Amino acid sequence: MFTLNNLLTLGALGALAECHLKIPDDIALVGFDDEEWMRVVTPPLTAVHQPIEQMAHAAWSRLMARVDGETSPPQQLRLPCTIEIRESTSRLRTLPQLTDLAVT
Repeated sequence: MFTLNNLLTLGALGALAECHLKIPDDIALVGFDDEEWMRVVTPPLTAVHQPIEQMAHAAWSRLMARVDGETSPPQQLRLPCTIEIRESTSRLRTLPQLTDLAVT
């Protein structure tokens, strides 16, 4: 399961607990936004880490340019994210055999 923000990650943790699903034995969980609490829950959560400081610097620079009168068209800036692999994800213990795969 991949959640897109902290609130959804917390909601997923609650829903999975209510369903008695164990992470990562029954389901893997990956969150977005690598928050401190994700490291201290059990199991620690794998998370996508955004470059928050770079994002803030880029936004501030663009805002200040606009305030100073810049009128260039909007820009799209892509900053690299990383993934912090933790215990909420695990590799498949066994790979499915080709005969196990259904083709529809």
